[in-house]
Amino acid sequence: MPHRSNPEVSARIDHWWSIAQDDILADPFGPMARAGLFQIGLPGADAALDGYRSIAAAEQALAAKTGLLGLASAFAARQMAARFFLGGFANQAQRETWLPRIAAGEVVDRPTSIVKE
Repeated sequence: MPHRSNPEVSARIDHWWSIAQDDILADPFGPMARAGLFQIGLPGADAALDGYRSIAAAEQALAAKTGLLGLASAFAARQMAARFFLGGFANQAQRETWLPRIAAGEVVDRPTSIVKE
């Protein structure tokens, strides 16, 4: 699947890149949250963002944009786990509690730095 196959995903990746590229390895997840990347693939997302296909498109676009396959895979694993468990096993109250927090990037373990100093 070409990384430009989902215009909404591509727009979010481009926005993330514009705010993260100067210091991408210090904190890639904070800018991902600000660019709305953590909404991709979650149940109930905009139709252009909902589902595993959108997660795969975002993973491919991240890898193509940065050359950092590990970062792209970490993003995709996070989104797929959230999609699978919330979409498949959570009740309505749990979805209402957790989906907004996950989409906002509030529940992500952010390392202080990926780069060893």
